[in-house]
Amino acid sequence: MIILPTAYWPPISYIQLLLSGEAKIEVCENYQKRSIRNKASILTSQGEQILSVPLTKGKHAKRPINQVQIAYDEQWQRTHIQSIKTAYRNAPYYQYYIEDISTLIHKQEPNLLKYNSSIIQWILNTFGEDLYHPNVTSEYTGVTYKYASSIKPYRQVYEQQLGFINIDLSILDLIFNVGYEIPLYFRN
Repeated sequence: MIILPTAYWPPISYIQLLLSGEAKIEVCENYQKRSIRNKASILTSQGEQILSVPLTKGKHAKRPINQVQIAYDEQWQRTHIQSIKTAYRNAPYYQYYIEDISTLIHKQEPNLLKYNSSIIQWILNTFGEDLYHPNVTSEYTGVTYKYASSIKPYRQVYEQQLGFINIDLSILDLIFNVGYEIPLYFRN
């Protein structure tokens, strides 16, 4: 069993592991800086762009993940949505998912874990075959997840311009480019 950290718009490989039933989400860990816990990687015409959820001021490094607070006093949600719109407005499935994604980004949960959980649950409910609730840890076990070094190709918005970018981007890239065929993508 692979143990995943909580994640903001997780990488493609992360969602594939959750949908396969081969992973659990670690909900009893302490927050770690510079990680997918509050960062997502999207693809723009200029290449990879990192979206980062700002946290309230103070030390978070040794704080339990369910106590890490998001800084809602900044305009980051609007910036994230604008970045996503700019990057994916020409993607084939953009119009079908942008409203739900915008709603999720604007949601104000009490902490980072609940915020990420609402996003992950939407992804699993939208692209899983049944209503799916991910397995979570009941005590600290440690994260064993590693980014995928490469992923199976799919059509990307900027493929003609940049070539296929074979990095483990946020699931947002797959959502806007592959759409409802995500379960088929993962099965093949």
